[in-house]
Amino acid sequence: MQALYLISMKLNSSTGILRQKDSISVKSGAEFSSDPLESYEKLVRSIVDCLEENENVSDLVLSALSALKSCSQILASKTASVFLSSTPILIKNAMQNASIAPVCFQCIASIISGTGSNSLPVLNEVIRGVLEIGKESEIAKEADLCVATLNALEVIIEKLGCFLSPYLDEILDLLLLQRCFLESTSKILTEKSESVRECLPKMIPVWTSDFVAL
Repeated sequence: MQALYLISMKLNSSTGILRQKDSISVKSGAEFSSDPLESYEKLVRSIVDCLEENENVSDLVLSALSALKSCSQILASKTASVFLSSTPILIKNAMQNASIAPVCFQCIASIISGTGSNSLPVLNEVIRGVLEIGKESEIAKEADLCVATLNALEVIIEKLGCFLSPYLDEILDLLLLQRCFLESTSKILTEKSESVRECLPKMIPVWTSDFVAL
């Protein structure tokens, strides 16, 4: 757990992550090669395995999520596949444990932001999970989750908007009909809701769904 915390801090503070002389020692059983990118890819796999093997909320899981988020912010664009393999696990953990759902969504947003169109194979599972959890949120109890849901949704729209026409009705239902996004007294949540709504017509080609229907 301490190793994961140190990894998170290192990645957040370092700008020279992929220098040849960089090295990390982690008590994960992973053997790192002389190739820094390959070493970090093995590290991410170890983090993903940790999340998959530990379903209950714990300090270890929280540390793993923090480390995954930090890694994805820097490395997702360079090694997409290993990060995309974590998205089903993140969605599963978010559905099972509402308390860590906001952090899971932060990881997903970071991964989608870094991988862009390469994340298309996981789009259906990710958008379904985000929308389902978003619809079940209660603003009085889960304001952080509502904000994290909108942040993730906004990133998905910005990066994959041209593929979202089949989900447009469900997205609009979430933004325009769900109480947690309409009756909030939170300025942050209200502004984020408006931001996502403004993003929709710019990024999602509505005409595509009409064409498909024909």
